[in-house]
Amino acid sequence: MIKTYFIYLEGNKLREAIILLHGLGRTKHSMSKIEKHFNKEYDVYNIGYASLKYEIEVLVEKYLVKIVNELNEKNQKINFVTHSMGGILVRYLFKNYEIKNPGRVVMLAPPNKGSELASRFYKIHGPACAQIMRDRNSFVNKLGDINFECGIIAGGRNYYFFLNKYFKGKINDGIVAEDSARIEGQKAFIVLEKGHTLMMYSEEVIVKIEKFLKKGKFLG
Repeated sequence: MIKTYFIYLEGNKLREAIILLHGLGRTKHSMSKIEKHFNKEYDVYNIGYASLKYEIEVLVEKYLVKIVNELNEKNQKINFVTHSMGGILVRYLFKNYEIKNPGRVVMLAPPNKGSELASRFYKIHGPACAQIMRDRNSFVNKLGDINFECGIIAGGRNYYFFLNKYFKGKINDGIVAEDSARIEGQKAFIVLEKGHTLMMYSEEVIVKIEKFLKKGKFLG
């Protein structure tokens, strides 16, 4: 069950909200360390969704729209922190639904131009996986540029050496290539020596997330 918070700071000012979205085949527990870090200062909504069962459009409608509408009604500022395919849900959300008071978005290892592995294993990972194939005609590559304040942290460490053959020498995190994480309209981009699967648990990554949410930059 999604918890709705009505917590105020001095002067009756609403706290900002953060919506967390995990990646393909994961659960909300994969974002639990990030949730714990931010829940003292923000209203945090760690969303679990059936990533292997539905298309991206259905996932957004089924799991995101209701909570976004509730936050819109309060005019609460909405930030997002996403891992992997969670970033694609946010792109679709911003393109198709109203967010009255948007904050900042941090994407961890998003397949913004698709994933080489999705192109090979989509038949066993569900309909949303087929939408993030590394193909110019795939769903993800038809979403267009972004128009929100976004910082992207890409992974630069592949612990699965046997998968390197799929990336043809590109910097990658084992699932997503560095060049695929980039998107036109991004405000900040950084590559850290992290693997795709566990980067959400990294203290270094969490520090970078916090810096971008507060200052709109990773460095300086």
